[in-house]
Amino acid sequence: MRRRVPLARLQLTREKLRLLVAVAGVTFAVVLVSMQLGFRSAMYESAVRYHRTFRFELAMLSPKTPFIGFPKQFTRRRLYQALGARGVRDVTPVYIAQGYWRNPWEHGSRNILVVGIDPARDALALAEVRRRRDLLQLPDVALFDAESRPEYGPVAAKLARGCPLTRQHRTARRPHAHPREACGTGFECRLEQAHR
Repeated sequence: MRRRVPLARLQLTREKLRLLVAVAGVTFAVVLVSMQLGFRSAMYESAVRYHRTFRFELAMLSPKTPFIGFPKQFTRRRLYQALGARGVRDVTPVYIAQGYWRNPWEHGSRNILVVGIDPARDALALAEVRRRRDLLQLPDVALFDAESRPEYGPVAAKLARGCPLTRQHRTARRPHAHPREACGTGFECRLEQAHR
């Protein structure tokens, strides 16, 4: 009976430093790949975070939309055409645009994603929106996300304490913000739900 030579084990144990360097290199590569997968998963999750708060089965976007975070507008007639299709029960327009936020505490400014809905419709699957539906019927009323970015200032904390947040605009209209349940931020959006 012939004895087997453990060639693989001998190659690994002969030069221990080389083995250690090889194991460290493979471990480093595995950690980098895991980080990349984590970043990708976080990006995908945050890219659709606020879309998941909508109640819909089918969304219509303009063919000119570069990506879902910044949709281009299209005529409302398309919604009514869709309403005429078999199986379509209801349509609801959603207005999404970049706004300009001026931080009243630190006096910085940032872009902010603003989402406009008709509060009479049940477009958002958020209890806070349903609860404040009557308030949202008033002009210049907005709901501010409790988990929005810290660069916007302590808006959620101030609103939770009952401090009104109003700001004079060039149009002499004063929007009133109110806290709402958390939706969270995303890579492409820094949204706070708003009415008009």
